[in-house]
Order: sequence, then structure tokens, then C-alpha cells
Amino acid sequence: MFLSDIEIRKAIQNGDFSISHNTIPDIRSASICLHLSENIIIPSYTSHEVDIRRPETYPTCIAERITPSNGHLLLPGDFILGSTLEGIAFSNSLAGHISNISGLARLGLNTILSTYVSPGFGAGLARPITLEIHNSSIAPIRIFPGMRICHLLLVKLSSTAHSGYDHSNPGKYLTNAPQGSEFHKDTGLFSAEAPCNK
Repeated sequence: MFLSDIEIRKAIQNGDFSISHNTIPDIRSASICLHLSENIIIPSYTSHEVDIRRPETYPTCIAERITPSNGHLLLPGDFILGSTLEGIAFSNSLAGHISNISGLARLGLNTILSTYVSPGFGAGLARPITLEIHNSSIAPIRIFPGMRICHLLLVKLSSTAHSGYDHSNPGKYLTNAPQGSEFHKDTGLFSAEAPCNK
């Protein structure tokens, strides 16, 4: 069940959810609008394959800061990682779902490839959400820090999760910058097929 604006405010008041920002949260009827931070990562891909088991084949990540005056120009097909301006914290009784902003989607800008936010994310330390941003149009698109970038929907669990994200993944993704993939640490493959997980 997605929470309404009334329920979102209740969740903030009772501590089930918190959002850090220097302004009042941008709460809509059943979501919170999140904004783009100045921190982005530009993956540097090569023509070689990415083997999900082997981190040495993953693209090199180049961190950059974008400015309000120049922003960042996404060429057609470009893919970057960004982060939300807001830090987020969920209790173990809530999960999150990220959704595109329709006006950006209609320009060809996809700001979400991974939409799920686990219960307990940010419980140890409220932190931004990493976004996968892709220009799927045929025209360059310039984006800027501070712009609305996605909707965050809150989902009430049928019961409180026993173990939240921060408890299960201590020390993971603790910086305010977007984070590259660490999928090689948990591929879901049997260890015999995934030597990097040994």
C-alpha cells in the first residue's frame, strides 16, 4: 500500500521515515519529489564485455560535481549515476519505490532503472539514493543540480521486517556521492560459478 500525503506526514512525525533537506519536503498526494544533487558519476565503458562476476571488468567511475550555471549535458544514449539532494532514512516497517517524473520522461530522460528502496535503508545514517540516469531520446538534454529528479513513494509493509538494509549491509554506500555497482559481491550464482565470491 502506497502512503498518502497524510500518512507520509504521520510517518515523519512518528519516526518511521525521515528526510534531510534544507527546505520543507516536497510532499505530493502520494509521493515526495526528490531533487538532484551536484554529485554525479560518469562510468567509462570500453568495448570489452562486463562480466558481472569480476569487478575488474566493471567500468571505471569518474566522479564529478556539476554546477547550477552549467549543469551536465547528457548526449543521446549517455548513462550516468546521480544522487538525490535529500538524505533518506526508512524504518523496518516501510520500503520505498522510485518513479520517474512524467515531464522528464516525456523529454526522453529516464532517471530510474532500479526502483526499489529496502526497509531500513538509511536507518543507521540518513543518506541519498543513487539514481541511474539515462538519455533515451535523440536530442542532448542538460540537467542541473537542485532540479526535481524523481518521485519517492512509501510502501507500508504487512509486518515489520526482522532485518533492515543497514543492519544486513553495515558500512555499505555510506558516502553522500552516488555509488557504482558492487554486484560482484552477491551475484546470486553458486560459488563454483562465481570465483570472485569465494
